[in-house]
This record gives sequence, C-alpha cells and structure tokens, in this order.
Amino acid sequence: MTQFLVYAALHGGLRSTPIRQVQTFVPGAVLDVPGSPRVIGLPGHTPGSMSFHFPAENLLLAGDTLFRGSIGRTDLWGGDFEAIERSIRDRLYRLDETTRVITGHGPETLIGIERESNAFIRA
Repeated sequence: MTQFLVYAALHGGLRSTPIRQVQTFVPGAVLDVPGSPRVIGLPGHTPGSMSFHFPAENLLLAGDTLFRGSIGRTDLWGGDFEAIERSIRDRLYRLDETTRVITGHGPETLIGIERESNAFIRA
C-alpha cells in the first residue's frame, strides 16, 4: 500500500470519480471504477490479497503476490499455493506483457518476463 501512495503522490494524487452505487468486493473479483485503478483480487498470499492496475500507465502495483522471479509466501495463515497460482495465471499473466510490475519487495519487473521465466509459476 505504501508504494501505491508514493506512486499517487508522485503522479499528482489519486484520481477518482464519485461512486453512485456501492458494491461489495468479493475476493478474486475485479473492480473497475472509471478514473481509478482496477482493483484485482488475488487470493493466495492471503485471502484478501489484491493488486492495483493502472491500464493507462501500463502499471501494476502487485503487492506481495508477484515478485521478480518469485511469488508471495503461502505458508502463513490463510496462504494457499493453488489459489496464488490461479490468481497469477488467470489474472496477472493476462495483462499486457509490457506491463510494469511494482512489487511489494525488491526490484520491479514486467509481466512478460515473469510469464516466461518465473521459476514458481510460468504461463
């Protein structure tokens, strides 16, 4: 979350559009709000893990789900390797290969690099 706030601060703050309808966010869902990042539910590292995708900037704030050459831990409470594998394959690896990934820890990467070379989950 800290990297998300730093990114927002460096790029002119958060852009938002008033929401007229309240939606319940279901783990694993994708929430699109015009003018805001897409919120992508990514259960696996924890049941409520999520990432923020900025399509116009071709940028993903991945949190602790996907790292350069690695993935988030699944051995802690609520972690589930099969769930994180599905989250990465079915949601993140479907993003454009040039999508820049800001990870929760360590160096950034690209979706295309992770699809081809991530030792834990390849496309």
